Amino acid sequence: MKAADERSKISAIVKSAVGLGLFAALTAGSIALTHHLTSDAIAEQKQLAEAASLYALVPESLRRPALLHSTVQLPEPEKLNRPANQVGWLAKDEGQIRRVVLPVTAPNGYSGPIELLVGLSAEGEITGVQVLSHRETPGLGDRIEPSKSAWLRQFIGQSLASTDDRQWALKRSGGEFDAISGATITSRAVTSALHNTLTYYRRYSAQILPGKTERLIPANIALAPPAAISTAVVSAAKISTPWGWGLSQ
Repeated sequence: MKAADERSKISAIVKSAVGLGLFAALTAGSIALTHHLTSDAIAEQKQLAEAASLYALVPESLRRPALLHSTVQLPEPEKLNRPANQVGWLAKDEGQIRRVVLPVTAPNGYSGPIELLVGLSAEGEITGVQVLSHRETPGLGDRIEPSKSAWLRQFIGQSLASTDDRQWALKRSGGEFDAISGATITSRAVTSALHNTLTYYRRYSAQILPGKTERLIPANIALAPPAAISTAVVSAAKISTPWGWGLSQ
C-alpha cells in the first residue's frame, strides 16, 4: 500500500513538472512570436519615419522615390556614432548634388542617445534638421522636436565658414547658440552633434560626393542601406515627419 502511495505521489510530481514545462515552453514560444511580429512592425515604422524625415530635408522638387536608394556608404561612420554599415543620402537634380543627408547620434542626451538626420548643401551648410528618436523629458528636452518649438531653426544656414569651432557652443558657455530653457544638457548634446556632423563632412566630403577631388569647404578653418519601401508608401508618408513638419530650406 505504501509503495502504491509513493508511486502515486511520484506520478503526480512528474505530471506537474511536465505540465509546468509545457506551459513554460508555450509561454516562451508565444512571447518569441509576439516579439518577432512586434519587432517587424517597429522596424517598418522606423523605416517609414526615416523616409518621411528624409523627404522633409530636401526641397519639394527633389522628393522622389529614387532618393531612398541614392545612398553612399559613409566612411568611418563611428565618428557620427553610427553603425559600420551606415549610409548617407544624396539628393540630385539634373546630375548635380543639391543636398547631402547624414545621420548622426548625439550619445549624451539627458535621457539617452538622440538620433538626428542633418541636411547639408554640397558646400557644407546646414539646410535642415530632423529628430528621428529620443527619450528626453516631456515639456523640457522634447522641445528639440520641430513640432514643439522652433529651437532647431537657429542652426539653419550655419556652417564651419560662418561659425568657427569656438562658437559651436551654447551662449552660456561663450558660444553662439541659445539653449532650450530647462534643458541645457539636451541643447548641448544636439549642438555638439551638429558641429560634429559639419566637421565630419568637411573631412570626408571628397569620399561622400562622387567625382569630388578637391574640397568645397575652405581648408583654412581650424578643426575642432535603407530598406526598400514602395513608392505608394513613401508618397503617403513623405511629409508626415515623426515630430511634425520638417525644417529645411
